[in-house]
Amino acid sequence: MSKFKNGPMVLSHAGPSATAINTADQQDGNSAKGTIKRTVSGTSYKIYPWGTNNKLPNEMVDLYRSNGDVMNLVQTRADFLFGAGCGWFRHRYEGKTLIREPYTDNKVKDFEIANDVQELVNTQLTYLVETGNAFVNQSREKGKSGQLVLSMRDSLTVRAVVATKGYVDTWLLAPDWSQPKAGNIVAVPSLTLDTRDDAPETLYQIKRKQSGQFYYGFAIWWAAAEWIRLANRVPAFHNTGLDTEYNASRICRVAEDYINKFGGDTDETRDAFREKFYQSVDGLLFGGEGTRRVIFDECAIGPEGKMVPYIEFEDIKTQLTGKEYTELYQMAVTAFANASGILSGLAGVSDGKTLGGSGSELRVSAEYQQFYRTPRDRQAVESYWNRQIKPQIGLPDDVYFGFNNILLETLDKEKSGSSQKSTGSGGAASDTKETGKETTTETKKK
Repeated sequence: MSKFKNGPMVLSHAGPSATAINTADQQDGNSAKGTIKRTVSGTSYKIYPWGTNNKLPNEMVDLYRSNGDVMNLVQTRADFLFGAGCGWFRHRYEGKTLIREPYTDNKVKDFEIANDVQELVNTQLTYLVETGNAFVNQSREKGKSGQLVLSMRDSLTVRAVVATKGYVDTWLLAPDWSQPKAGNIVAVPSLTLDTRDDAPETLYQIKRKQSGQFYYGFAIWWAAAEWIRLANRVPAFHNTGLDTEYNASRICRVAEDYINKFGGDTDETRDAFREKFYQSVDGLLFGGEGTRRVIFDECAIGPEGKMVPYIEFEDIKTQLTGKEYTELYQMAVTAFANASGILSGLAGVSDGKTLGGSGSELRVSAEYQQFYRTPRDRQAVESYWNRQIKPQIGLPDDVYFGFNNILLETLDKEKSGSSQKSTGSGGAASDTKETGKETTTETKKK
């Protein structure tokens, strides 16, 4: 049972809910069993690797940063999840209608003096969409009675100790897991009822439950990694193609007599002349702009009185122009747009024919995205604030953490062009009413 008088029951541990009898034998679907050992302050820890080489999130973030379209899609998903921000809401019923009112009191104000809630939640959502995990560091300035202080740990710096109790009870922090040094590794206990009051700092993992992911989350866009790598080859191809005209486009035929006549009397001088000549032709055909592009060929006169060329160029018909690669890139963009969890039109992704629909279509898509494609990801963050932070602050039972949505409006209905609707834990918003200066959101009780 919970130690807290107010708020919902808090679980006795926090972290991945491993369910096998022998937790240490569990293996993530995208990783390998932990075999790495590190000693921290005299204690030996068995690290559970993130990926087969313990660098999976680092590699995926590097891949993510290599493609602007991917970054756009991932950041757009984070934008929709964050919406118009977040906060605490009091829940009450008027008949069968649930009313959510923005809530604050001295406890909330004191907490927000020490913590930038909007920034914390923004970072949590960013880490969740980028790596599938968000790690919250919790501490108190003056022990148990001090102010609760939260901060975010970059997912790339965190690794789990192999779980033997049914959950991860210790996390390890290191600035660089590609070359970890014992002196740079810090052990931090998981947030539990036992460590919450006694440990100077604890770590809590936010992630969605996924099959086969006992230790670490898996961001949905990671499944499109091969499409991203394929797409990244297209710009490199075109950059090279502009210098080389994409493919071999000409055959240069040179009479042996030309080399023999002008290359000197020895094999060494002829080889040097030949190499210099080939470089000159290459520079002539593919060199920088402004180069004098003329080649001179002194020809002999044949028996029939016609010139016999020493040097002759023959064009090769080009079969590949680069268009095929452009179409391939568009296929890749569409593939990882689908894998991003964002409707492609909202992220500015074109199907190669049209960039997007009308304003009304975008409005409907945006509302669909916010009300139907965000609740499950938001739930993981809401659950953390409502089950872990709310009891520690001491907020009333009927106060819950939730998000505000941004809804597009026509100018004749809303002069700013948009309005906000608040959604809290336990339901979606429908109609908005004004109560004094506060905006409330109604949801019909089922």
